Amino acid sequence: MDEKEIIQKSLAFWNDWWFEEFETESFVREKHLNEILELMDIREAVVLLGIRRSGKSTLMYQLVARLMEEWQAANICYVNFDDNALVPFTSNPDFLDKVYETYLEYKDPEGKVFLFLDEVQNVPNWQHWVKKIYDKNRNTKFVLSGSSASLLKTEYATLLTGRNILHVVYPLSFKEFLMFKNVSTKDLHGYILRQKPKLKRHLSEYLKYGGFPEVVLTDSYKLKTELLKNYFTGIIARDVLMHHKIRDAAKVENLAHFLLTNSSNLISAKKLGNIIKSSTHTVLEYLRILEDVYLIYTVPYFSFTLKEQMLRPRKVYCIDSGLRNAISFRFSEDMGRIAENTVFLHLKRMGHEVYYWKSEKGREVDFVIKSGINIIELIQVCWDMDAKVLERETRALKEAMEHFDLKESLIITEDYVSTENIGDRVIRFVPLYQWLVEVKNE
Repeated sequence: MDEKEIIQKSLAFWNDWWFEEFETESFVREKHLNEILELMDIREAVVLLGIRRSGKSTLMYQLVARLMEEWQAANICYVNFDDNALVPFTSNPDFLDKVYETYLEYKDPEGKVFLFLDEVQNVPNWQHWVKKIYDKNRNTKFVLSGSSASLLKTEYATLLTGRNILHVVYPLSFKEFLMFKNVSTKDLHGYILRQKPKLKRHLSEYLKYGGFPEVVLTDSYKLKTELLKNYFTGIIARDVLMHHKIRDAAKVENLAHFLLTNSSNLISAKKLGNIIKSSTHTVLEYLRILEDVYLIYTVPYFSFTLKEQMLRPRKVYCIDSGLRNAISFRFSEDMGRIAENTVFLHLKRMGHEVYYWKSEKGREVDFVIKSGINIIELIQVCWDMDAKVLERETRALKEAMEHFDLKESLIITEDYVSTENIGDRVIRFVPLYQWLVEVKNE
């Protein structure tokens, strides 16, 4: 078969709504879907970003189903650039023109066209083509997805400034996890009071196996772990090694493994270089790439001076606790760090700007939340309620509240609820399962 025939067969395979009744996954992430639907009537391209297997493609298909309530099936085209049949042609300079022309000839749509380009970073210079069609044809609406944050950096950002709207898709939040487990989230406060043991069991599973949708929907615990291991291998192979053309596969994989197993810890590029036998420059480049593919996040120290912020080590967090647990073979002994990682991810989903902080005496606060130029919240995660540990965590918060002049702060616990008054300042103690389901603005 020639290139055009292969493209036509790929389009026919992925766009089954052209030929038959279309069914999507039964579990709908309504918050994501509704936010994206609101963007369908404006010209700008919608860009879905996030780690591989987080649910971007499923969201695209669910969006297609909603669009078909108003539009003809022929007006909607989905292209999967992870399709192995298309991979040999993606480097051809006119590949995207051929895909688009094949679709137009094949379906002959009338009026507005919705063009879904999934994992678009697999096509070199795709941004030039999108800009060309965007500027030329006002009746083409782009919905793009990618597993690389650099889609919105450098040349792409320059070419498509003002022409795109970003939407990050994370693995499931705990509320979404509960929905996938058929737990109603309409009266979660009442559910906490009535079914606390059951809620804690759900949280234990969430902390151990994470929030990747397919993993959550898999019943076998053994299969969950195998899926997560395969995700890690696939992300390293396709999004790190292939996309970024890295030759030394062992070193970058070892670094990723080390970072995930040491999530919620401080990291130093120099020490990491000693571990994987590479230069600091190489380690910094690998860290940038691992962040780019959403495998890890690094969090800076908070300081009002940029120089001090840059000189201090960063803390590292992973995208999903299940992914971390599957490759580390550790769980129960690391519950405090896993809980901290879960809190961090929830703060990211909420769109917060997150830092950590240490006092002059070396007492650390896990999360300092910044909005604009102001520090608005301090959060500590304390899983071990040993008296000495509790005193240490509380003392760090007291110093931070004085330093940032805040009247209230929060300690997230396993199951401890209380309020401690310190003069005119207050520290609240809230269980993680309660904070995850009741915190606002998720």
